Amino acid sequence: MDPTRQEMRVQTACLLILTVLAVGVALFWLRPVMIPFVLAVFFALALSPVVDIQVRKMRLPRNLAVVTTLLLGGGLLAGIAALIQASVRQLSANATVYQDQLTQLITRSAELLPFEAVGIDPSSLLESITTIPVTAIGGMLLGTTNAIVELLSSSLLVLIFMVYLLIGRETRQ
Repeated sequence: MDPTRQEMRVQTACLLILTVLAVGVALFWLRPVMIPFVLAVFFALALSPVVDIQVRKMRLPRNLAVVTTLLLGGGLLAGIAALIQASVRQLSANATVYQDQLTQLITRSAELLPFEAVGIDPSSLLESITTIPVTAIGGMLLGTTNAIVELLSSSLLVLIFMVYLLIGRETRQ
C-alpha cells in the first residue's frame, strides 16, 4: 500500500476522533440551550399539522394560526400542570393513610407468606416502613413538585424556539 495513502487514512481517523470529541464537548456545554431546542423541534413537528389545518381549512393567516395553536397547547399544558399539582397535593395530604395501608399490607403478607424461609424478618421490614417520617414523604413530593416547576419555567425558552420554528415553516399543500 502507498505510504501517503496510509498516512491519509490515519489522518482521517484522527480527524474523525477529534471531531467526535469536539461535538461531544460542544453538546455538553450547550445542553442548557440544546435540550430546549430539541424539545421545541419535537413540539413544532407535533403542532405543525394543527397550524396547517387552520391555514388550509379555516383560511386563517399563518401567524394567527400559530398563536391559536400556542394558546391551545399552553392551555393543555396548564391543565396537565394543574392536574399534577392537585395529585401531588392530595398524595401529600393522605401520606399517613397510605403509610397505614402499607403497614397493614405488609402485616397481612407476613402472615400469609413465609418470609422467614427466605431469610427476611417481617418485624424488621414492618419496623423500617413505619419509621419513615411522613415529613420525609412530603419533602420528597415537594422536591418533585419543584422539579416540575423548574421544568415549566425553562419551557419559556422552548416556547420561543417553537414560535420561530412554526412561523418559519412552509404550509404543506
